[in-house]
Amino acid sequence: MEKKATGVLINEKPVYKLTFAFDLDGETHSTIVKAHDPEVLKRITDEEEELLLYLPDNPKKSALWDHFPYSYTLEPSGRFAPPSGKDISNAVLVLVLAYGSVAAAVIRFLALFNP
Repeated sequence: MEKKATGVLINEKPVYKLTFAFDLDGETHSTIVKAHDPEVLKRITDEEEELLLYLPDNPKKSALWDHFPYSYTLEPSGRFAPPSGKDISNAVLVLVLAYGSVAAAVIRFLALFNP
């Protein structure tokens, strides 16, 4: 992971550009995340390896799991535990608006585990 300040401030907080690389079939791909909120920065950099989703037929379309708002969590059984109530509709709306086709792939992927 590479982290660089962009020189931009939002609410007097610096915006950072974080680049996450991943290998797939011998090729290195990357996804870029920009964030300024300290809680978001902590969440997307808190693990040695971060979970990343990508479209298998187009790895350039990728997104960092922890960067999704209202992130699903994993239960001890390995099943996805979705946010509850109003957060679900807000999460879907934000995902579709923010991540376009990647969001559609995520929703289809999550549906496999929550029939």
